[in-house]
Amino acid sequence: MSYRSTNPYTGEVLAEFPYATDAEVDKALELAHETFQTWSRTSIAERAAILRRAADIAEERASELGALATLEMGKLIGEATGEAGGTVPTMLRWLADEAENILAPRPVSSTAAPFEGYIDYRPEGVVVEIEPWNFPYYQAIRGFAPAMLCGNTVILKHASILPQCAAAIVQVLYDAGLPRGVWQNLYATHAQVERLISDDRVRIVTLTGSEAAGAKIAQLASRHLKKSVMELGGSDPFIVLDDADIEATIQLAIMGRCFNAGQVCASPKRMIVPDALYDRFVTGLKESTAQLRPGDPAAEDTTVPPMSSREQAATVNDQIRRAIEGGASATPLGHIVPEGDTWVQPTLLENVERDNPLFYEEIFGPVWSVYRVSSEEEAIRLANDSCYGLGGTVHSVDVAHAARVAARVDTGTVAINSPVPAVPAGMPFGGVKRSGFGREMGYEGVREFANIQSILLPEGISAAEFLSSLSGKE
Repeated sequence: MSYRSTNPYTGEVLAEFPYATDAEVDKALELAHETFQTWSRTSIAERAAILRRAADIAEERASELGALATLEMGKLIGEATGEAGGTVPTMLRWLADEAENILAPRPVSSTAAPFEGYIDYRPEGVVVEIEPWNFPYYQAIRGFAPAMLCGNTVILKHASILPQCAAAIVQVLYDAGLPRGVWQNLYATHAQVERLISDDRVRIVTLTGSEAAGAKIAQLASRHLKKSVMELGGSDPFIVLDDADIEATIQLAIMGRCFNAGQVCASPKRMIVPDALYDRFVTGLKESTAQLRPGDPAAEDTTVPPMSSREQAATVNDQIRRAIEGGASATPLGHIVPEGDTWVQPTLLENVERDNPLFYEEIFGPVWSVYRVSSEEEAIRLANDSCYGLGGTVHSVDVAHAARVAARVDTGTVAINSPVPAVPAGMPFGGVKRSGFGREMGYEGVREFANIQSILLPEGISAAEFLSSLSGKE
């Protein structure tokens, strides 16, 4: 068995990589642990400098990296290049620029219950990172860079359908000067992942993936008393308020659902529209998607690529079938997709009632499920009637109105008048309920990978002055 790289557009097998042997797993653990002894003593500035160089290299290789992602998982070439040359460098530079502010020791004192001390952010140890295929570079960096910045070492287990992307993004960091033991790409089996997590040298597990994968890995981490950070699935509400700019909102709904062929955790999957705007919304959605053009994801004029794999296409097509069998009405959108087992026809679903098997499922593909509501209160209840709580969007010309509604949406992120509930690097990202726990990025997300250590000072010593003396300042 192996990690297999297959072009989802042509079906061509591009490359195969054998599973790691148990000896290679042991070697990776030993190298990560040994490297941690020295890497954990490097300065924050040294680590940040490597991230800055990596950002420059990713930009320089954007075309090469983008083309590789298009080959391995069918991502539209413009999106793939933008991920490698835009999203990744931006994230790396933010981390580098903010590193000292995030991780420098922070004095704490109180006059109510007198004490002086400081909070230090110390390295933890070896981190196991498990990432999905939908954003091959961004996800890998989002899991690795904060952990590395805290002084940890990381073993990456990436998705088995994109082994070349995994190797390529790790190489970017090596070429930026990262010691090889700080980030290792391992073509591990599921059994070997359990072996990694159970090892005493591993301190933290971070995973981005499906609810099912998260439940399994969280259980393993819990069994071995390891901290874990889980960013899992979502069924994000797209709430249209009665004062929304309906034409602009329709375009945002299309952008949000077409992005990455709908294969996004934080993506508008449930369109919740007031009765007065429903017909205009649905008609506009049908008309505006008429020119969606399926084809080769490497072609600039393609707007609908294949799914990332046969398995993913089969899952989404089965969900559409079951929704129809459960009473939903389905309308195909755009040009008809080619025949083949990696294609999903963009589809509008209506009349998905609570007893429909799809009502509570996440649909990871180009499907718009539209719901009619009679009031704002009903819209909020429907938005929160989900086992997921990753993200959501609210749409209104009155931002204050939208913000009041956003505050009642039970998710980790809510964006106002945006196609997707994506967050910039400077804000924490994560979910509630079955969408996971912990946060990634932002100050809070970086500190998930640190031992937040409290240092109490003897009476009479000022924490601020003490820290200043440690840093060589007056």
